Amino acid sequence: MSLPRVLPDAVARLLPHAAPPRWRAAVDRAAQLLAPSWGDGDPPAEVGLLVLAVAVLALDQEPAAADTPTILAAVAEATDAAEAGREPLPLRRRGTAALAAAGQHDPTTGAWTPLGALWRDVLHQWLPEVPTSDIPPAPSVLRETLPPLRAALARSATATAGHTPAPAPEPSALRTVFVSGMIRRVTPGAALPVRCDTCGAHQDLILRLDGPTVTVRCPNRHDTYPNRLDAVRVVQAVRHHGADPAAPAAGIDGHLTVTVHGDVRADPRRVFALD
Repeated sequence: MSLPRVLPDAVARLLPHAAPPRWRAAVDRAAQLLAPSWGDGDPPAEVGLLVLAVAVLALDQEPAAADTPTILAAVAEATDAAEAGREPLPLRRRGTAALAAAGQHDPTTGAWTPLGALWRDVLHQWLPEVPTSDIPPAPSVLRETLPPLRAALARSATATAGHTPAPAPEPSALRTVFVSGMIRRVTPGAALPVRCDTCGAHQDLILRLDGPTVTVRCPNRHDTYPNRLDAVRVVQAVRHHGADPAAPAAGIDGHLTVTVHGDVRADPRRVFALD
């Protein structure tokens, strides 16, 4: 069984507790624009919401009051470059500068907050190891996300033509997950338990979600920040296990299985034939 992507999950992933007000307003505006087409057609999904929120943040307007034509024009300019086979360099630069101004990136040291690191990863391009290689750099995720994002915005505009846009959805409330068994990260070829980095404990764990950051606390009160545990995938896993992510806390009696890549909608327990 699969479950649909949920826009409030994607919103929550972009809103850590310490997120500045201007960024919160940009995420709200982006979510409002994407809501009518979310889950319809070829979705840009979570990364599309991130890209649109950064594009809104980078405008010379207050995000909450940013007018739709200006936002669409910014996305169209970047998408035209992407569809011509070029990296959207102006959006890359403006977005990075806007996140730096919002305290999510330090240009002097190159450091990123967990929220800012989402944008850093979207900008990443694979480069050949040999500088003189004839192999061109791979396109960034940003470049690949822009065409479906523009298409989604066009569907939203069609769906809301002549209507007052609905408010942005509230972010998912889930912040704490109590797991009596193991937390298993699964791929089609492996299922690995999350272990405490300090003492090795791997049962009776507590998951804490704060925007994109996933923290695991063991019974001995050690905190671990496991690689490849995505907040949206954790919330979807909670749904698949029958718990309610609409509440601030949820309990899983037994193991919690979370995928690390692939279709976020798929039941993670079926990826590796797990119960």
